Amino acid sequence: MDGYVLFDLSAFPLVVWRSSGLSEGYSVRWINDMDRLLEQGQPFVLLFPDQNEGEAHTDQRARSQWLKANRSSFTRLCRAIISIEPDPGRRAKWQAQGAALAQAFGTRISISASETEAFAEVARLISDIA
Repeated sequence: MDGYVLFDLSAFPLVVWRSSGLSEGYSVRWINDMDRLLEQGQPFVLLFPDQNEGEAHTDQRARSQWLKANRSSFTRLCRAIISIEPDPGRRAKWQAQGAALAQAFGTRISISASETEAFAEVARLISDIA
């Protein structure tokens, strides 16, 4: 499972999105990595260790369009998207947005307060996959 640019699959079925320090235009690589991931046909859990709040609108739009176009395959294989946000106010904001996105894209979205909480949820979800 080598060759991914933005995803770390070293603990597959956990897939970690390396989102820190992304520059505008990264969505092309994200789409290529996501296409490869779905082609494997194996269920996974996607972890966003940090929020990418400075994301360029063009990248956000490209990812959203890809998710809409690939909703069926993505929903079938992605068991959940889990993010980590320790700040309670920001976490509440992301949880509200996550609820809307979960409905739009058909995948469970969870915002954890800590790495410990996130990894506990990941472990539970992965045990359901295995």
